Amino acid sequence: MRCKEVFRYNRQRVVGALAVLLFVIVVAAVNGEFSRRREIMFVVRPSRIEQCSQPRVVADVRWVMPRGQSAIIYIYMVGQSPIPWHGATGRGEAKTGDWVADGTTIALTAADGTVLAKHTMTSVSCI
Repeated sequence: MRCKEVFRYNRQRVVGALAVLLFVIVVAAVNGEFSRRREIMFVVRPSRIEQCSQPRVVADVRWVMPRGQSAIIYIYMVGQSPIPWHGATGRGEAKTGDWVADGTTIALTAADGTVLAKHTMTSVSCI
């Protein structure tokens, strides 16, 4: 009987250790994914356009990316092909011309084509 008790005790320890290991792996994976996403910040201001008074605006575009990563900011105008507009590395900002309109999308895109962040301009209805 003593041998069975030892085996049962060791099996419980192994199962417990595997559960803890699995938990640590899941937490590390989730935390890594969140930390990667937190490293990229992309802000476009104004975030909306007041269509009645200003159908086209100058937008202030700001970004923060991980060190060593570079990207290209593309402009997507309604009905047109995307246009590479500005290079982006580290921390930076740039102003567009007064051509940003309702439906314009500004996208921070990695060299491999992955969209890291984007903002589509919307308009506020007239009062």
